[in-house]
Amino acid sequence: MNLVETSGLGKRYGRTWALRECTLAIPAGVVAALVGPNGAGKTRLPR
Repeated sequence: MNLVETSGLGKRYGRTWALRECTLAIPAGVVAALVGPNGAGKTRLPR
């Protein structure tokens, strides 16, 4: 059973994509972290 699951998410600002075709599944009971460069969409994903 997944605690968090998403498929095909996207967020764009003008012509710049913050997230594009993002798919994520985090099973219950697992500790996970989002790691990436500035502007990669780490904050936008959970919103």
